[in-house]
Amino acid sequence: MRSGVSKQASFIRAHSAWFIGALVLAAAALPLFISDYWTDVCVFWGINVLLGLSLNIIVGEVGLFNMGQMAFFAIGAYTTAILSERFGVNLWLLIPISGLVAAGAAMFSPGPSFTCVATTF
Repeated sequence: MRSGVSKQASFIRAHSAWFIGALVLAAAALPLFISDYWTDVCVFWGINVLLGLSLNIIVGEVGLFNMGQMAFFAIGAYTTAILSERFGVNLWLLIPISGLVAAGAAMFSPGPSFTCVATTF
């Protein structure tokens, strides 16, 4: 029984790049087949999944408590809302623009106390 499990694990490891590539292609082709509403839902779902994964890495794996990450996520979200509602910028342009604005805010924030408020236990 043990060898069957190890064979499955090695198959998954050997073909994980193909599986991830197929998922990326399917996600890229998804907006061609669904409405704009569901495209927005999928994009916002993906953004929140990335936020959750990053919090898992910082808080769960590393053990740091980071308040700056939420602030920069809020800056990106606020940028997205303003550019989308007031200027009608396309969603696919909003994602990199908002990421760059949030990264710029992180680069030029007043000090390390704002960018990473960390407490180690």
